[in-house]
Amino acid sequence: MAWLVTRKFDGAPIGCVDACIDAEMIALNFGYYFFVNSWGKGYATEGARACLEYAWNELNQDRIVAFTVPTNARSRNVMEKIGMQHDAANDFDHPMLPDWPEKRHVLYRIGRAAWEAGVAR
Repeated sequence: MAWLVTRKFDGAPIGCVDACIDAEMIALNFGYYFFVNSWGKGYATEGARACLEYAWNELNQDRIVAFTVPTNARSRNVMEKIGMQHDAANDFDHPMLPDWPEKRHVLYRIGRAAWEAGVAR
């Protein structure tokens, strides 16, 4: 499931957020992708929080994962802002990118209990 993200004041598209069940990790995985001119304005954090709300309330998920390359500090910051925790023991080489120099990915997780306890608000 993916959603186009638009600015409220003019309706211009600025990126998208998505959520899908990750069969490998048996959890919901979400992502966010924004045009460079939209970076640093809080849109990714707002979209990520909306994905979490959707996962808890509409999809009845118990845990959610997200991942990125270790050098993507902006994405890692968003995950941490919404209460996700880095699960270093489960960092992995992305199986779809065997020859890519940045195939190594860091894994973040959050469970419903942590969210409900207010960790990410």
